Amino acid sequence: TNMAAPELPALAVALQEMFAGTFAGAGQGDYPTINPFAYKEEVVFTAVPTRPVIAYTQRTKHPESGRPMHAESGFLSVRGDTVILSLSQSTGMTEMDEGTYDAASRTLRLKSTNVSRAGGNKPPTVTDVERTWTLSEDGNTLSYVVCMATDTHPQVTQHLSATLVKKQP
Repeated sequence: TNMAAPELPALAVALQEMFAGTFAGAGQGDYPTINPFAYKEEVVFTAVPTRPVIAYTQRTKHPESGRPMHAESGFLSVRGDTVILSLSQSTGMTEMDEGTYDAASRTLRLKSTNVSRAGGNKPPTVTDVERTWTLSEDGNTLSYVVCMATDTHPQVTQHLSATLVKKQP
């Protein structure tokens, strides 16, 4: 029998072509309950050619010492016109986000539908996350903003922002 791969949705193919690669740069974080901080970051998007999926890994480190600060990994997937990010963080938090991709602005907007965390995590508890990822017209620069709300600060507020440049293969 012919086991040809199913045709992927146009949105999945477009996102795989645009995001695939390694982006690196610097970011900054702030939140009403913490002191501002800076970090260096590397993000890797790997297309899964036979599925409407992109594997995602992210690592941050201290800009001076190089000490690891945060890591997360997961998958971007496409269901119809909806983009889904399923994510697990080194902090013990998991996140399910859903959103849309706007081709005109090259922007992916995601909002959490579920945030969970392992027991024993220090407070506060993250309750909502919103992520906005924008690719430059040439596809070589990824800018993002992450906003969140917690049980002690219920208003969704900017937490992270960065500008990353695609590493050439």
